[in-house]
Amino acid sequence: MSSIKVEMQGLLDFQKQIQKLSGRSKERLCKNIATETAKVLFDKVKQKTPVKTGRLKRNWKIKGERTSNGYMSVVYNQTYYAPFVEYGHIVHTKKGDKWVEGRYMLTKAQKETLDLYTKIATKHVNNYLRGI
Repeated sequence: MSSIKVEMQGLLDFQKQIQKLSGRSKERLCKNIATETAKVLFDKVKQKTPVKTGRLKRNWKIKGERTSNGYMSVVYNQTYYAPFVEYGHIVHTKKGDKWVEGRYMLTKAQKETLDLYTKIATKHVNNYLRGI
């Protein structure tokens, strides 16, 4: 008959470290996840942005800020015509009005980034846990 010996002290130490995931550690972890996710979204939306003059593509920005329960990163573009390129618009011509389809560069980039979010978060949590 075989026996199994389980060392509980390591598991208890690990549990204590997990419980310490608050304050600065939690904020840093949230910030790292939000920042990397925003960078991925930023890169994807820039790749999908059409270029005529380059102004729209150059004006993508990332802003990060603390929130009451963590950290938030925002990818945005303040070019006045960005919504028209994103969602479409009407062009008035002598021959009549013509609808120009939206490019949905941000919408598509958000969907692709959302698909990667779990991988990004898991990577950062695992890195944190390995450090314990």
